[in-house]
This record gives sequence, structure tokens and C-alpha cells, in this order.
Amino acid sequence: MTAARFRMARRIGLLSLLLLSSGCGQLDKNDQQAIDAWLTCIECRDGEWAALEGIAAAKHDALLAALFKALHTGPSAIAFDNISAQARAAYREVATYRSDHGLAAIASPTEADFAAHYAENFNALYRKRAAYASAVFGRKAAADTLAAAVQDSFRIDSNRPARADINRAIKVYIDSIVH
Repeated sequence: MTAARFRMARRIGLLSLLLLSSGCGQLDKNDQQAIDAWLTCIECRDGEWAALEGIAAAKHDALLAALFKALHTGPSAIAFDNISAQARAAYREVATYRSDHGLAAIASPTEADFAAHYAENFNALYRKRAAYASAVFGRKAAADTLAAAVQDSFRIDSNRPARADINRAIKVYIDSIVH
């Protein structure tokens, strides 16, 4: 763990303890599922944001702690496995179509590269949503944690480049809080 990641983990841990000990209420299984639904939704038209608003009204500090954790840790290994399996299945369907229609000679990424790219996009969107919701619900209280998060590279694989788009999004969210 790099020094920056350690400092970030420590800040999030301390903030989480502070928030959870302030009597704001614990998140239950339904709350966790609603948060996960917002972080992983595709079109987000099934009331995912409204569910977060409801949690914020009843358990504001616990919601912020969960969002900060999601920002720092990213999606679970199970979610990555699921999204990678979906990407590989989609790749195979397209490869079959290309082969059946004489398009196999057109250059394309490998199945592994396609799945890795899709997983990276999933990771980026997940973290951007965590940062966005943190900014909306946390306002000034979230600014320091979001600023610390900008120091993270948000890599899911050390062999692949860092996702600068996540940091740019977080900086926009910080600016919306500060100004």
C-alpha cells in the first residue's frame, strides 16, 4: 500500500468512525442494497437516486461513510467478476456475429483486453457516482475527503494507466461545493 493510499484509508476510517459514532443510525441491508443499486445502475431510472435521498434524510452520516468507503475501495470483487463475465459474453456474441457475417478480418481487441477495458469503465463510473453523491449529500463535510481522494490513482490493475477522468470529476464536484 502506497503512503498516499494509507493516508487516504486512515482518513476514511477515522471519518467513518466519527460519523457512525455520532448517533446517525446504522445502515441496514436494504440501505446497502439501495446504495449499491445507485453505484451500479446502468440507466438509473428505477428510483435509485430517490432511494439515496431517503437514506440521506434518515441516516445522513452513515450514508456519507458508505459513499466515502465506496469511493476509496471501488466495486467488490464479486461485482468485478460479474461485469467481466458479462463483457466476455458480449465479446463472444460479437465475435460469433462477425465470423458468421464475414467480418472476422476487421481488427478488434482481444477478449481479455475488451473485458479489462469494460471493467475499468465500470470502476470509473462506480467511483464517480460515489464522489458525486458524497458531494451532493456531504457538501462542505465531504470537501476534504474528496480532495484527499484526488491523490489516489484509482487503478484496478497496476499494469494499466491511472484513470484521470475520475480525478477530474472529483475536482468538479469539489468546485461545486466550494463555490
